[in-house]
Amino acid sequence: GKRFLRVNMKLLTWDEEQAAQMKEDAVINAKVRSSILELLSLQYAAPLVTPEGKEELKKAIAEPVAETVGEELKVTDVLFVEFVVQ
Repeated sequence: GKRFLRVNMKLLTWDEEQAAQMKEDAVINAKVRSSILELLSLQYAAPLVTPEGKEELKKAIAEPVAETVGEELKVTDVLFVEFVVQ
């Protein structure tokens, strides 16, 4: 059946200038959010409730951000602040 996923996360990067630009630029912010939402909509609940599944999701989120932004922005970590699967 259908499941509900609520995620609140922080993306960490080494470059403070790029991080600030990504946060402040509405277009870049929207592109990053959209790519993450598209990725999340393809997920299944069963793997996400395991530690391994969460780790794979972190990797999957970090990889496409640079492509979405169109710059050499490297996400060094994805921190889940809130993660609920119902």
